[in-house]
Amino acid sequence: MAVAQGVIAALFGLCIGSFLNVVIWRLPRGGSLVKPERSECPSCHHVLGKVDLLPLLSYLMLRGKCRHCGAAISARYPLVEGMTCALYVACFFRFGWSSALIASAALVSVLVVCVLVDIDHMLVLDEVLIAGGIAAILMNAAFSALCSWQDMLLGIVAGAAPLALVALAAGKITGQRAMGGGDIKFMAMAGAFLGWQNALLALVLGSVGGGLVLSALLAAKKISLHRRVPFIPMLAGGAALALFFGKALLGWYLGRFT
Repeated sequence: MAVAQGVIAALFGLCIGSFLNVVIWRLPRGGSLVKPERSECPSCHHVLGKVDLLPLLSYLMLRGKCRHCGAAISARYPLVEGMTCALYVACFFRFGWSSALIASAALVSVLVVCVLVDIDHMLVLDEVLIAGGIAAILMNAAFSALCSWQDMLLGIVAGAAPLALVALAAGKITGQRAMGGGDIKFMAMAGAFLGWQNALLALVLGSVGGGLVLSALLAAKKISLHRRVPFIPMLAGGAALALFFGKALLGWYLGRFT
């Protein structure tokens, strides 16, 4: 039974992943998700049919090429669909059929969009954060899906305040903008889903992981100290770890002092 339910979660993940590809492509370019816009090949601009839009299957059947002009299709599309599928399955096996499953699926969907948009455009989309924040408020206030409404309010503060203080202090010291406001708003949204304890855990994990990644890239001379680096992927990684393993990690850490 659990396997069959996991398959259902996977199918939902594939379909949502296909939609997230549309969000990732259109919104940063000023496109609309409301007005009817047919998907098209970015090379030949031929309107894609249903056979071209089957999640994951179309890429495999077409062997990664447009069936009209033969141009290569970015592997990004099946990767996003596959990643979203895997995350939805992980949410199902972590939370089962519950309000927490819906809330966690909403959170990981927002994480996927924010990570890829930040990598591509060094941009955090307010409309995506607002949609995620509304989903978190509705799910947690009405059903205590991932945390209570009190914990949710504290989570917003716990997620955003530390980054805001760091940005303010660094700006005073250096006289330059040290951190984008999008990172702060992103953590406020994540905190609304996770609650204050997991929000702080996500912030710590994201900051430590980001520091290690940046140090490795600097050591390998892949980036320079003057190059801007997207921080959302680090924070999103911390948020995902807190979502799936926060209870165990916090229990292990606090247990060291008892």
